Amino acid sequence: MNTTNALPVVLQNADGNKYSFVPNDDGMFNLTEMWRMLELPASKKPSQWRNSIARDLERDANLHFTQGKDAYTLATETACIAYAMWVSVSFYRMVVSTFIAVRNDDRLTAMVYRNMESEYQEMLDNNCAKLNAYNRLDKSYQGWHNSCCLAGIEDSRKARFYLWTEYLMWSEQTIKGKTSIAMKASGINAGLIVNRGNGKIDDSICMKAYGRKWLIEHAAEINAATKMMRKCST
Repeated sequence: MNTTNALPVVLQNADGNKYSFVPNDDGMFNLTEMWRMLELPASKKPSQWRNSIARDLERDANLHFTQGKDAYTLATETACIAYAMWVSVSFYRMVVSTFIAVRNDDRLTAMVYRNMESEYQEMLDNNCAKLNAYNRLDKSYQGWHNSCCLAGIEDSRKARFYLWTEYLMWSEQTIKGKTSIAMKASGINAGLIVNRGNGKIDDSICMKAYGRKWLIEHAAEINAATKMMRKCST
């Protein structure tokens, strides 16, 4: 996990005031500062976090305790989130709710799976019923329509037209009613390939696994744009 670009962790104190905690240049969060800003009881000091989770995180260098009068505790993003779950019931419930939402959405599950450390992928696989089937599809080339369905794209024909006009990933040339496609470097880098199949333009575009990831990440943008389009005739 990349901790140098970690997002802020936002928590509320007992009065409902929100505080945003950001990592230092090394990607480490100051848990002692978090405890102090939230005005937590002494029992919730980082130094009092002594359960098996904290010990495991410390053993893997996710936690760093300093000694002395001005002692403080630094944590990686992983350890910071674990500590936040220990001190905040609402944050704990949010994390659990997020996992439930992910495991019940096949597209979200697959996207999370791709970005997860390999040692945790099997556990996620075991907890998500649709992931095995999704991954079987994900390992092969998929045609444009199937790729759009997997990514949650609502109108594959309009989506193709949108990518062609807005992202210029390929060029199209129509001669005597037959359209040919030439993939550009930007399209190749996005995971698109040209299939010389039955000559239908939508069937001529296929996507690799990382291309479908690109589609998933841009699905909301594409769906919003295509809803504004008139009927696509190309």
